[in-house]
Amino acid sequence: MDSLFNVRSEQTGKELIQTQKAFSITDHRIFLKEHVQHSKPLVLESECTDVASKWTNEYLTQTTQDGLEVDIDIAPPSTSGFFADTREDRARLAIEEKVVPFVTLLDGSCKPSPDHYIYLQQQSWPFDIVFPNLSKDLKTCSSYLLREMSNCSLAKILWLGCSPTRSQLHFDRKDNFICQMCGKKEILLFAPEDTGFLYQKEACNEDDLFNNRFSSINPNMSPKSFREKYPHASKASATRIILNPGDVLFVPKLWWHLVSSTPDHTRSINIMVNMFFEAI
Repeated sequence: MDSLFNVRSEQTGKELIQTQKAFSITDHRIFLKEHVQHSKPLVLESECTDVASKWTNEYLTQTTQDGLEVDIDIAPPSTSGFFADTREDRARLAIEEKVVPFVTLLDGSCKPSPDHYIYLQQQSWPFDIVFPNLSKDLKTCSSYLLREMSNCSLAKILWLGCSPTRSQLHFDRKDNFICQMCGKKEILLFAPEDTGFLYQKEACNEDDLFNNRFSSINPNMSPKSFREKYPHASKASATRIILNPGDVLFVPKLWWHLVSSTPDHTRSINIMVNMFFEAI
């Protein structure tokens, strides 16, 4: 993705987006004042390592209700792992939905072929009810900040992939934590001020709060074709963030992000939990 977008140097990125070590925030009011109120992203290194270490494949299998089935997205090889979110883009890319046993995600047996891309985007059912043990792990983890903010969590969303994947460039309307549990994530983060350069989709109507959260940019293009089709994108500047298991990223609402996920080389899966919240 670095060849498509204007990405700040590592040093400049560190100056703009603060990084703190695990458990460095012991008063959530400081976090709310310095980061939520001022819309400033924050990387918390190793903040949820205890949970990430606990969530082995065996633990996930043992703590999940027997026979649990989930809706997964299946993308053909032609997508190169790009998962769009809007209905028309998904149809164009021939992304299909299928109901499979949850455990088949952990061993990859749900794949139609080795070249297909598979992703679970758990949004249609409540995480706390479907995964009560995993929810308890987050609410009782070693991180004071995550424990405290989970009390005002509006929703948690589990993302689990057994293939390299890439999201559509988008923003969210709620503040949230990205809690990386397995595998690696590369995130390009754009400030709201860059919205005019990121080819925001138009809302279908005045009540549409979904479509215009997304960019129409297609990241599966050569650098030359990308520059020709999206000439204004070069005016935006992204900060590149790498999340390893146990790392947490605070993404303020309205900040654009493009997420690429790489499965763990041993377990062959990537796991992340979004925790959306409103400031208290």
